[in-house]
Amino acid sequence: MRLRACVACGSSDTQEAETWKGYRLRRCRECGLTFTENPRYQVDDYQALYQGAREEAPLPKAWRFVYEAPVRALANDALAWWTPTPWLSAAEYRALAWLRRHAPRGARLLDIGCGAGRFLRAARKAGFDAVGMEVDAGLVALLQRAGLPAFVGSLPQAWKWNGPPPWAVTLFEVLEHLPVPEYHLAPVRERFPQAVVLASVPSPYRPELLLWGERYPYDYPPNHYLRWTPQALQRFFQRLGYRRVQVYLPRPLGSEHTRIQLALMRWFARFDHAPPPSVEALPEQPGFWTRAWATFSSVATKGVEIALNLFLAPWAWWASTRGASALAMLAVAQP
Repeated sequence: MRLRACVACGSSDTQEAETWKGYRLRRCRECGLTFTENPRYQVDDYQALYQGAREEAPLPKAWRFVYEAPVRALANDALAWWTPTPWLSAAEYRALAWLRRHAPRGARLLDIGCGAGRFLRAARKAGFDAVGMEVDAGLVALLQRAGLPAFVGSLPQAWKWNGPPPWAVTLFEVLEHLPVPEYHLAPVRERFPQAVVLASVPSPYRPELLLWGERYPYDYPPNHYLRWTPQALQRFFQRLGYRRVQVYLPRPLGSEHTRIQLALMRWFARFDHAPPPSVEALPEQPGFWTRAWATFSSVATKGVEIALNLFLAPWAWWASTRGASALAMLAVAQP
């Protein structure tokens, strides 16, 4: 595959930006999107990340904790008696607030690429009939064990949707992984023409990049094939036929201090010798202390989020005064 025109706005006015381990990145002069000219996208590679297998996975072993830590947290939630609203990003909080204002209570949501089910659980706690879709069968089984409805599927081929169409479709941190996003999102527009789409992608104004000049390995191909701008995100959804597209740049949260987040995730997934947990590895009849510890861990994780938002509020305010946004920006595309 060789891509020369912009995959967001369609402009042919692009220029070479940089190279990374054999991948050539180009930048669109019209909308600012940086895309990969020679992607080698395989959806199976993302299954490898969740399973802790295969050297072909999109991230080197030292950085796979970015995917494995949430899976370990999900396995812990599956054993808990009760779990609080998960640790969400600022973009996810903004999306949930938007849905509470505009969607009917109990509306059905389809969360594509739901990962370890953070937003899926938060949406269900907010009263929505949210269902998740993921590429890995093992992860879907773990989601189901944790009480979250989910099914195996990947865009654009696999659909196992039953019942009425969803009121909204959500995609959090998905579009940056798709080298040609129109190929994957056009079927969503065609199948659910009346559904609102809420999608988040990494913000070009996040503190790690704007203030510190840091770009971590997960922001390069073959993990992230695209680097979005607000203009690119808006023009992309307009090209798909959505009449009203709004792009939000939330303020940073204290809990979104990247270095602290990465340190916590690295610690939580520190058992490099052990693969990510699976349904088969969980006890069928967990004992009292297992459930008690799992519940305590879930509550403690929420407590860490609250504490970081409180104690790092001055840092978040300082970052916002210098033009920094939250880690991700949110697009709301209405038909």
